[in-house]
Amino acid sequence: MVVAAALLFPFAATLASSPAGADAQEGHSQAIYDSTVRPLPGNLVSQAFQAQQVSEFGNQIAFGGTARNLKNVVVTMSSWGCQSGNWNLGNCVTTPGSTFSEPITLNLYNVGPLGAVGSLIATTTKVFNIPYRPSAAGATLCPTTPEKWFSAKDNTCNNGVAVNISFKFSTQVHLPDSLIFGVAFNTSGYGATPHGYSTTCAQTPAGCGYDSLNVALATVNPQPAVGSDPLQGTTYGNSITPLYYCDKGLAGVGTFRLDSSTSACWGVSGDFTTAPWYVPAVRFNASGNGHSNGEGGDGNES
Repeated sequence: MVVAAALLFPFAATLASSPAGADAQEGHSQAIYDSTVRPLPGNLVSQAFQAQQVSEFGNQIAFGGTARNLKNVVVTMSSWGCQSGNWNLGNCVTTPGSTFSEPITLNLYNVGPLGAVGSLIATTTKVFNIPYRPSAAGATLCPTTPEKWFSAKDNTCNNGVAVNISFKFSTQVHLPDSLIFGVAFNTSGYGATPHGYSTTCAQTPAGCGYDSLNVALATVNPQPAVGSDPLQGTTYGNSITPLYYCDKGLAGVGTFRLDSSTSACWGVSGDFTTAPWYVPAVRFNASGNGHSNGEGGDGNES
C-alpha cells in the first residue's frame, strides 16, 4: 500500500483562498489528537489520490483529555508537482514561493456500528495555495537521486515537500469522544467533481499540481502522541480500485469506508500487519471541557 515519501498503493461552499503552511494552536486550545511530525521534515511518506484513484482518505480516531470544542484541524500534505518539468525526470524547476490553488474538504463523521462511517457531524472546504515542490537538486546535493530536491533543514533528498494546512469551521463544532475524518479533493480523474483532462494545466508536460498532491502519513508505534487509533493498522478511504483496500475490495469500492474489518495492512515494514503503523498526519485542537452526546453541530462553511 505504501511507497516511502511517495505515491501509495457532500462538499461545503468554498471559502476565500488561504495559504498553506498553517500550523497553529489558537487561544487556549490544546491538542486532543496529534499524529503530526514536528518539526515538519522536508517530506513524509504519503497517500496518493490521482495515482490510486482515491477521492477521500482518513481514519477513525479517539480524543484524549476532555476539551471537545473544536478550534482547528491541521492536516499535513505532500506536494510532488513541479511548476515545470516532472518530479521523477530530473527536469523539475520551481520558482521559490510558487503555488497552485486547490479546494480541499475536511469531513467529520460519527462512528457507526462495527466501525462503519456514520452520519456527518460537520464539513468545511477551503481553497489552499499549495506550494510546488522545489527544483531538482542535481548531482552535487543529491548524487544518487539528482531528480529530488534537497532539504537543508533535515539534510535529505525528497520527491515531494511536506506542508501543513489548517481547517476551521464557521460555527462551533462540539466533538464526540471518537470520530472518523476524511480529507477529500478533486484531481483530473477522481473526486466528487473531477477537474477533467481538458484543463490548461493538464495539457502541459508538468501536468496539474493537484494530480501530484497527497495526504502525508506519520509513523506511530503503536499510538500517536495524543489521542489514540481505535482500529490500529487500518484507515478509511474511497477508491474505485479494489487493490487499494486491505480487503482487496471485498466490501465494495467507490465508497468511503473502513479499508478492512478483519486485517491490518498499514504496517511500516515486514508483512505490514504489525506496528509501527502509518496513519494520516493530523492534529485536532480543541478548547473547553465536557463530553459530547455523540452528535456535533452543523459545521458547514459558506
